[in-house]
Order: sequence, then structure tokens, then C-alpha cells
Amino acid sequence: MILTHIDTIDQYKALNPLFPKAFESLKDLKCEDIKNVNGELIEGQKIFLNASRGLAVPKGIDEFCIMETHRKYIDIQYVMKGQNKMGWSPLHGVLNKSEGYKELNADLSGDCEFYNSVPQTWIETPPGSIVIFFPEDAHAPLNGEEEIVKVVLKVEV
Repeated sequence: MILTHIDTIDQYKALNPLFPKAFESLKDLKCEDIKNVNGELIEGQKIFLNASRGLAVPKGIDEFCIMETHRKYIDIQYVMKGQNKMGWSPLHGVLNKSEGYKELNADLSGDCEFYNSVPQTWIETPPGSIVIFFPEDAHAPLNGEEEIVKVVLKVEV
């Protein structure tokens, strides 16, 4: 997992050959233009965008919550508005698999596995934050107590 800011994201370009294109597409976004979207293609199915605008769900730090992992895609989560509190655990530290792995579908949903677990840590991500979750990172997104505007780029591993 990497936590950084949109202004310093370029230092991670070398980690994946698709990151330069992904990062450039994030820099062009404007918060007021973000609508709820799933599967907007950026670079075919190698990079696609999911965006959400809505209320977060508050969770206590010791509460079980739904955590997710991905096998074939890296999540680049860009918080544009609101204080998004994200849970994180290493994949080997999550418990209680609630659903088996779902392959990526034609509508670009899937590539996910869900767990009912308590995150090892909570990360405060104010506007401008970028969190990159790799396949070994279980995460619980969209926790908080206010409206959050967030873009998630799915980047092929």
C-alpha cells in the first residue's frame, strides 16, 4: 500500500508501466465533474475508472467491516472531496472470507474477494490523497461521516 498526495504521485511512475498514463488521467479530473460511474475505459481494460459521489459509512476502529482484495488489478484511489477513512490489513491478516473470488465480468465488475474482518489499521485520507492498493492489500474503502467524492482507477497488474 502507498499513501501519497496527487502533487507527488509521479515519484511512483516506475512501479508499473501503466502508472504514467493512469496518473496523468487523474490530474485532468475536476471534482465538480465527477458523477457515479463504473467501468469508464481509459486504456481499454488495462486501465478503467470507477467514480463515486455519496455519503460514507461510519465504522468504529474495532468493528468488523467488509474488506476487499483484487487479484488482477491495482486500485489507485483518489479522494477529491471529504475525509475518507480507509481500513487496511495485509491479505494474510484478514479473517472470515465472506464471498469467493469473482472474476472480472464484461461490465468491468468483479476481480474481487470479500472478507468480514477488523482492519489492522485505519488511514485518514483527506482531499488530494492517493492510496494505491496492491493485490496483497485488503482494504475497506468509503468509511467516514460526510460526503465523499472519489475516483478509483483499476490498473492491470
